[in-house]
Amino acid sequence: MQQLDHGLLADRIERIEAVLIRSLAFAAGLGIGLGLLLPYLTWSVDQKDVTSNIVATGFLGVTYRTEDGDIDGPSLFIGIAFIGLSLVGVLALCVLVRVAARTGSMSFTRWANAIAALLLIGVVGAWLFAGVARRDSSFALHSGIFFLTGGAMLFAFVIFTDTARRWWVLDR
Repeated sequence: MQQLDHGLLADRIERIEAVLIRSLAFAAGLGIGLGLLLPYLTWSVDQKDVTSNIVATGFLGVTYRTEDGDIDGPSLFIGIAFIGLSLVGVLALCVLVRVAARTGSMSFTRWANAIAALLLIGVVGAWLFAGVARRDSSFALHSGIFFLTGGAMLFAFVIFTDTARRWWVLDR
């Protein structure tokens, strides 16, 4: 019977783990990035259809004015929430770069946990807004939210689970 070289076996396992965590980070980043940039909602304003992505929805909400030219409170709140979701999405992409490089630390995981929690809360909020908006027949949902949801779920898996964390956190 042939003896196994444990060092060689450990190196192979290390390489497989590196490929796996980088693949998960890439897929999560792709989902988050596409989710922020692909169309999210279409609605009718003055007999014209307006389609926007998550980022644009935030800025449209912040800049919306009533017929009198006043700031609309609910639109301002929704706009700020969507801008916040966009910023958290960008921060999540930054976290994924560090995850893919496998340079995480236990102190970094606290920050990553907060980003993951905020991203999931933001995605739930985007779904709630879409659900409320869909009650009006002039609103149509697009693929951006599906990509964002998938990316956020993968991101949460990579950040929250001990199995995945073992692949990218160095000081355990």
